[in-house]
Amino acid sequence: MELFNNLVRASDAIERARSTDPETSHIAARKYQPKANSNAARVHAMLQAMHRPPTAAELAAELGFEHVETQRRLSGLCTRGLVAKRASRECAVKGTQMLTWEVI
Repeated sequence: MELFNNLVRASDAIERARSTDPETSHIAARKYQPKANSNAARVHAMLQAMHRPPTAAELAAELGFEHVETQRRLSGLCTRGLVAKRASRECAVKGTQMLTWEVI
């Protein structure tokens, strides 16, 4: 978990607001950053605990998160090289073909 926390801290510099956004957007992005890091840690931990690679919707259902929040955290974790997209299959939550995710 310490390695994960170090990688998350290193990602604090990721800009969550565009340079063209008003200052209020930058303030909101800085305020949300700790929650985003906490949610990313929870997504990563749950992904490690699951027996088969889940879809983002399945992972969201396990965590009690909205699908879009989980997808954002997975994308960030993927950018940092902590998780990877895997094969698609029918999602047990959505009933559609979706990519699965795995810790690398």
